[in-house]
Amino acid sequence: GEIPLQWNVYRNKDGFINTKTIVGKNSKNTPLLSLTTKGIKLKDIDNPEGKQPESFDTYQCVEINDLVMCLFDLDISAVFSGLSSYNGMISPAYKVLKCNERVIAKYADYWFRYIFDGRKFNQYAKNIRYTLTYDVFSALPMLYPSVEEQQNIADYLDTKCTQIDTIIAKEQSVIEKLQEYRQSIITETVVRGLSTNVLFQPINCEWIDMIPDGWNLIKFGMITNIKSNLVSPLDYPSLLQISPENIEKDTGNIFGIKTVRETGIISDNHLFNKGQIIYSKVRPTLNKVIIADFDGLCSADMYPIETIVNVKYLVYFMRSKLFVSQVDRISSDRVKMPKINKMELRQLFCFIPSEEEQKRIVELLDSKCNKIDKVILEKQVLIDKLIEYKKSLIYEIVTGKKEVPHV
Repeated sequence: GEIPLQWNVYRNKDGFINTKTIVGKNSKNTPLLSLTTKGIKLKDIDNPEGKQPESFDTYQCVEINDLVMCLFDLDISAVFSGLSSYNGMISPAYKVLKCNERVIAKYADYWFRYIFDGRKFNQYAKNIRYTLTYDVFSALPMLYPSVEEQQNIADYLDTKCTQIDTIIAKEQSVIEKLQEYRQSIITETVVRGLSTNVLFQPINCEWIDMIPDGWNLIKFGMITNIKSNLVSPLDYPSLLQISPENIEKDTGNIFGIKTVRETGIISDNHLFNKGQIIYSKVRPTLNKVIIADFDGLCSADMYPIETIVNVKYLVYFMRSKLFVSQVDRISSDRVKMPKINKMELRQLFCFIPSEEEQKRIVELLDSKCNKIDKVILEKQVLIDKLIEYKKSLIYEIVTGKKEVPHV
């Protein structure tokens, strides 16, 4: 569309120099950097997460105010660019750009954030990995206000985005506290029951020594049947297919599920029935748990589970700190693939009150958790609106649709 009369349109290569200085033997004394959704961050080289190379000697140098570009996997990558606040080294898979006299680094950072919103460069990508060659990238257009105006834009957006991010952080903090409060209520209720003057009975158990009088301490395998019914999804093209990524942790809300025909996922899945518990057994999605309200297929990383007790009560117990801590203790010993297998899951302990008390506990927790979830949803809606407002503001300012207010 239209741009301000005094602005110029040049190519990317008119404002940037692509550098690739290999760190070599200096890697042992050079900070390791990572390109993340929250910018370029320092990474602990002594306590790495994920795969790491045997040597960092092939990594490339990054200096303060360099732009780091991820020009591959444009269709799925969570991040496209970042502005470095550090001197360090980063993977040679990225492109490192230095700004020339035409471009203020902060302005360029905001410009590429706008470009990434909506993945505007996807149409220029090549091959199945949606890779943008540097020759193609360097030939694409970019808006060039004067250097002075770029600085004004960067300063204005820094101020406004910081204000927005501060509000988002506060709201996110409230959500986290509400989630902790919800789990505390669940744990307190499934440990103590509904009576304010509860009597306890001693038990012989390594991780807890008392349970409410009249309750039973039972192994998970005594009250459940952990199903294993792996089938080929190709035989069930019209069934809905669910994976751990479709489940919101803590609430069990489901989103984004599709039929086998729509997902195209053909690796073996478990067949499950409506009313069964679906439990995720592998980190980082470990301990996601829902009650299925439809017949379908679930990832092999999940277990369909039937139970002889109140199914909603058992799901609440599985969300309690008591159950989660047992799972964490087992799974955390496995560094390469933290998970819990069927035999280990059967050995976990559960508190089981009478059928009547199970029902009353479910009614109370449904009421309390629904109120908490309503507040969390309101906070999340506000956060989503603020995120969209920030994107809109960046777009309007870096494209000249809105003039930077003069103080």
